[in-house]
Amino acid sequence: MTSKILHLAAVKSFTRQLIERSTEGCLVQDFYVSGEKRTDPFLIMGNKSVIPVSFDYELLPIDGLLTLYYKTGAKEQQVNYQAGKRNGQWNSWYIHGQKAGEGYFLDNHKQGCWRKYWPDDENSYIESHYQEGWLHGEHKVIDEGRLVLEGALEQGMRAGVWSSYYENGQKSTEKHYQKGLEEGIFITWYETGNKCIEGYFHEGEREGWWVTYYENGQKEQQQCYVRDISQGVYQAWYEDGEKQTEGYYQQGERHGAWRSWYRNGKLKTEDHYDAGVKHGFCQSCHPLTEQRVAVYFDEGTPVEDIVWLEWHENGKIALEAPYVDGLEEGYWRLWYDNGQKDQIIPYHEGCFHGRGACWYKNGQKEREGQYYQDSLNGSVQYWYENGQLKTQLTYEHGIEKGPCLEWYESGQQEKECFYKQGKLTGSYTSWHENGAKSVQGSYSQGLQIGFWQYYLEDGRLYDEILYEQGVSSTGVDRVFETS
Repeated sequence: MTSKILHLAAVKSFTRQLIERSTEGCLVQDFYVSGEKRTDPFLIMGNKSVIPVSFDYELLPIDGLLTLYYKTGAKEQQVNYQAGKRNGQWNSWYIHGQKAGEGYFLDNHKQGCWRKYWPDDENSYIESHYQEGWLHGEHKVIDEGRLVLEGALEQGMRAGVWSSYYENGQKSTEKHYQKGLEEGIFITWYETGNKCIEGYFHEGEREGWWVTYYENGQKEQQQCYVRDISQGVYQAWYEDGEKQTEGYYQQGERHGAWRSWYRNGKLKTEDHYDAGVKHGFCQSCHPLTEQRVAVYFDEGTPVEDIVWLEWHENGKIALEAPYVDGLEEGYWRLWYDNGQKDQIIPYHEGCFHGRGACWYKNGQKEREGQYYQDSLNGSVQYWYENGQLKTQLTYEHGIEKGPCLEWYESGQQEKECFYKQGKLTGSYTSWHENGAKSVQGSYSQGLQIGFWQYYLEDGRLYDEILYEQGVSSTGVDRVFETS
């Protein structure tokens, strides 16, 4: 019988060739439009006068073994179908031949243990358990043979204790879940084993007292929550136990008097708030002299022109903030305790306006950009602490425009992409720090399109995924992302 090739108009990446019709159905084979085979021959059940042109294989009435291939000819996936349903072992591979994933289907649903492997190390993987398509049972993440995360799920929702671990095996986080929501005690630890944060969740929201600790065991801060909203007294301390800050929250907003102190016990600042807005007497005091600035705020606005000042513990200036006619005006300046510039923030009539910049404590510039009426406008640049340029991009009225370039701290280029009206458009390329290409693909209106290639540090291509309007239509991840 003469073979017939059908082209899918809506999806331009594949074609389907009819090999034979029979009482069982149509034996077909799929190809990339560039000619490479996408599948081995497979059977679509039913006596159909028109061959289905969908390339979502899980939606087709397939019977028998289905094997998918990358454009390179390397095997991508393999699974058996019975009367349109996936049944039995599912296996997948990266382009360079390493196993990418494995699992089991029962009546088209994931069942039992599934694993997804890292592309450069089979000793690094995510292991999940399924029951009738639902994530159900133990879940863990292994990195180079070391346990990183463990927990359990019930009917797709997190349940019980979830724990994460540092490289030395010390537990870093413990969180409890009930029906997918955080419920019960929450604790984090420093790598040394000392407690860092302790709190409590109820129905996914912070509830009651939450306490943060310094690594020496001394309390750093504590505050109370009611249905995830700050409520009541807030307190903070220095590492030696001396009080640093005290204030009060009402329905998540600062309210009443807030005070902070220097390490020597002298008052640093005193502010009064009404529902989160400064209202009343406010003052800032020098740590070593009687110098201070004081002004009255009326619903967030100082009642007179003033240059607000704040100081570091050593007496050096920390902040200089001018107000004119009740609004931020001119350059606000911040300094580190060594006298080095920290930030320059430009204001005009209460809006960000002009050129602003930030510096590292060693004097190296960290970022610089131009504001126009509260929006970034023009070139913006970021640097590493060693002076190497980190990121360069352009804004127009707060929206990204044109090329965006990024570099590693070593100076090796990390990424190159292009924005049009705030959305990624056109070619996207990233590199590993050794200079080898990492990712190559394209965007349209902020959505991934076409074939994307992914590479290991040694230059080997390990994955190639086809995207249509931001959604992957091929690739191993697509199977893991669906039930």
